[in-house]
Amino acid sequence: RQKEEARQKEEARQKEELRRKAEIAKAQSDLEKNEKLFNSKLSNTVLIDSNIWMNSEYDTLFEQMFNTIKTMNFKMMILGVQLDEIENLKNSSKDDETRHGARCALRRIDEAQDNGILIVKNVTFDGSQRAYADPEFIKYLLGNAEPECVGAKVVFITDDRALKIRIKALAKDRHGKEISIETGEELSTIATALHNARSVISKNEKILQIARTVILGGEGNVF
Repeated sequence: RQKEEARQKEEARQKEELRRKAEIAKAQSDLEKNEKLFNSKLSNTVLIDSNIWMNSEYDTLFEQMFNTIKTMNFKMMILGVQLDEIENLKNSSKDDETRHGARCALRRIDEAQDNGILIVKNVTFDGSQRAYADPEFIKYLLGNAEPECVGAKVVFITDDRALKIRIKALAKDRHGKEISIETGEELSTIATALHNARSVISKNEKILQIARTVILGGEGNVF
């Protein structure tokens, strides 16, 4: 009877080990697929709208962007007027959520700068109290799309649908070409999938390692 119980336990252990290895393999496949997709949506220079910097729910997205941009030797960019706009919202907005978002944005911007992956373009000594970044985004992106421009390829990340429509329409009218625009929402979905895949791999690898240690030590079945 003891032999039969031991045999059944070993079969159950092997079955569980195979299940966890299958989970790791699937998660690894998802990880590789989504890494490739995420990387394809960035480029040499990543210009990020204030509504992305200020979104407190995008921590996973920024963690992934920081890692990818640093690994691929890309750069994030903010405009000086954008920095002024965010600072003004932090100091002057009457809305608690907006002030919190502005502080969140400045923390992320500071972290990106400390990591050597941020370009602050056209910053001034004294910030403008009437700063509004959208027109400057349009000017910069249209200028970068000029046929004679040999600057780095830029992708713009925004959740402002109206701004996205306006930029694409102006670019097509003036240059007959597309400007690369991605949404934070879509990138966040991919970044979350990457985070979840890594968690599945890490969790199952730890359990399998513990199981191997227990078996080698003759302490029984961890599953």
